[in-house]
Amino acid sequence: MQRPTSWNTAGSIAGAVLGLAVGVSLAIGAVVGGRALGTAAGIGLAVAASLAVTVIPYVAASRTDHAAVLGQFLRRFMIGVNAGMNTVLAGVVLTPVIGVILGLVTLLAAVDAMALSPRYQRVLGWASWLMPMSWGATALGAAFCLVSLAAAGAILHRWSRARILRIVLDPTVGALVIHGGLIHGPTAFDMGNIVFVNPGYIDESSPDTTCHAVVAHETGHTLAVAAFGPAFGLFDLIYENLLGAGARDYGERIAESHANCPGRSTVPMWGLPESVLDCSPSLRA
Repeated sequence: MQRPTSWNTAGSIAGAVLGLAVGVSLAIGAVVGGRALGTAAGIGLAVAASLAVTVIPYVAASRTDHAAVLGQFLRRFMIGVNAGMNTVLAGVVLTPVIGVILGLVTLLAAVDAMALSPRYQRVLGWASWLMPMSWGATALGAAFCLVSLAAAGAILHRWSRARILRIVLDPTVGALVIHGGLIHGPTAFDMGNIVFVNPGYIDESSPDTTCHAVVAHETGHTLAVAAFGPAFGLFDLIYENLLGAGARDYGERIAESHANCPGRSTVPMWGLPESVLDCSPSLRA
């Protein structure tokens, strides 16, 4: 039986505030360590801290009712940690003002009314390009993109496996969507602000294999990287693929809320179940 809404609200606020404090503390420690031991050590400390402080909340959230007090607390805690680390790291690498702005943009993902807003999602997605906590995932995606472009140019599109059908900018979240290319999975995957789609998977045979649905789901991951940080994406990958959770994985259900195709389980962060996406074959690869 769920507790009253006031308890959920209290859990949400407590999670976000505590997470923010933890994130700021960890990032300050990483900065101090970096100045004492070198930049590489500072980056390593930040990554290690993010992984260490995310693993237990992610595992716990995966086994908790997302609508319960604990579920609300854990989700906001992870967002708060990422917001705190973005605030400090961007403040050092860019400017303090930009750091505060990026931290605030990240933290607003903890507010349901904001997270559900397409306007906020646009701001969050585009801002992710500037967020230090998103740079690792997006940089890896950019490297994959360059490899695919080089391969496509080298073979002049004669090898179908390396052919790039198109590259599209999704302005709703600031993500590059690459259809085809040498590097792509059996379906689709996201690396920060870059999405890789296997054109062969989009066959319009079911609601989840339309271009619209696939891209909406993957850009849900784009938003998750911006809101929760790279460690969240890594644990999503492990749970979904290595531990066999598949579509039942916590991170997958959050990403799916951006698509909301009929019959798919979601944690309603980026969209409500009632706002079912039109998964008709209106967009094709």
